[in-house]
Amino acid sequence: MSDGRVLPNGGEIHFTDERDPHSADRVEILPGGLVKAIYKSQYQLEVYPPHVIEGVYTYTKHLEDEEWW
Repeated sequence: MSDGRVLPNGGEIHFTDERDPHSADRVEILPGGLVKAIYKSQYQLEVYPPHVIEGVYTYTKHLEDEEWW
């Protein structure tokens, strides 16, 4: 079930420190501002605290062919 807190098509996570952005296959915003990221190719799940997240940017490529776009 997807609600407004889940990005089922993933997103790019930007950090407040010098880390490069990470591209996650699925992103969920948890209570308290935690960000849960699933990386399918690495079989990995990470949970990041809000103070290390600059922003989460979604992908739109899968929507750009939609009539309403």
